[in-house]
Amino acid sequence: MKISIYQRIMLTLVGCTLAAVLLSGFFAVQSMRAVLETAELTESGVSTVRMYIGALIVSLAMLAVVMVALGHRLSKHLTMPIRQVSDGVKELAAGHLDTKLDIHTEDEIETLADTFNEMTDDLKHYVEHVEQEAAEKERVATEMDVAGSIQKNLLPSVFPPYPEHQEFDIYATMKPAKKIGGDFYDFFLVDENHLIVTVADVSGKGVPAALFMVISKTILKNDALMMRTADELSSVLSCANRQLAENNRDLMFVTVFLGMLELTTGRFSYVSAGHTLPLIHRQGSREFEFLHPKKNGMVGVVADMNFEQDEMMLAAGDEVFLYTDGVTEAANREMELFGERRLQEALNETLDGRGCREMLDHVKVCIDAFVQEAPQTDDLTMLGLRYRGRKILQE
Repeated sequence: MKISIYQRIMLTLVGCTLAAVLLSGFFAVQSMRAVLETAELTESGVSTVRMYIGALIVSLAMLAVVMVALGHRLSKHLTMPIRQVSDGVKELAAGHLDTKLDIHTEDEIETLADTFNEMTDDLKHYVEHVEQEAAEKERVATEMDVAGSIQKNLLPSVFPPYPEHQEFDIYATMKPAKKIGGDFYDFFLVDENHLIVTVADVSGKGVPAALFMVISKTILKNDALMMRTADELSSVLSCANRQLAENNRDLMFVTVFLGMLELTTGRFSYVSAGHTLPLIHRQGSREFEFLHPKKNGMVGVVADMNFEQDEMMLAAGDEVFLYTDGVTEAANREMELFGERRLQEALNETLDGRGCREMLDHVKVCIDAFVQEAPQTDDLTMLGLRYRGRKILQE
């Protein structure tokens, strides 16, 4: 341990005082011995002995007083820097990161003080860095909230969307796994007699999927609005596929179910491009059944690709259920999937005249009951369509 100059001076003084006192005591003892060696003590000899003893006691008392005084001063000098360090630590713990120690003892205490000052500088810089990162994360989170709100507003959200058209009932929902997602649904009238419905699932998650989703939805709607007949439905997907495949360096794709309902006849034309199997409930039937459309590739992968479409007739009361794989692949904590069978069972529990909104709400309740507290890992999108027929207008 290093010893400061002050400490050396104090130790020297203590040593000198101790030596002087011991030397004085030594001479006093020697004098008493000389007197005691005489055969017979005279009265003056006794007085001399008493004088030496008194001198020795005084010397020892002086030594004790000096030692206590010097010890107090030395102790105070040694403990003061330690108290300064302790006070500095308390200030730092209170959040005062500008706290500095000014200690110059030329020993380990000074080294500790220097280390403390370096630590406060590092800590201050670290806190500033953390605050900057927190501010950046908060900014990104706010931007993601805004993006999620914009994306949500891109999807139809007013139900019923066309109150003047009683030929059909429709309802749809999309719940992203994150703040923004890659799933989307859409529906719109191309004229007074034809309703377009779309459910799609973009590959990937997060911002890239959300951007590709917006592009896909816009292209599909623009191309569909240029249709003249339902037979052009496959051409719409072919055109959209070419546009999405151009400059698609990230090889993103989208699965699509695109359908057109002719309101006067119930004719339902549709194309499934790598999408999940839709379900249909025929009026009078006791269950929903899976449809098996013609197989087509996913949209956006290969530019020159043709798509084949299907067609069926819907009678009054028939229902079609469309969804993305986030529904059937919803998993519980045991990693068991909700699956097609549970989806079919959930839909069969709605065969009591419920509307499309109630049908989708019930499916969502069944999914939530199955997954319980397990986190949602994929976007969850559903669309229900019920054809009421033209007879409702005649009534």
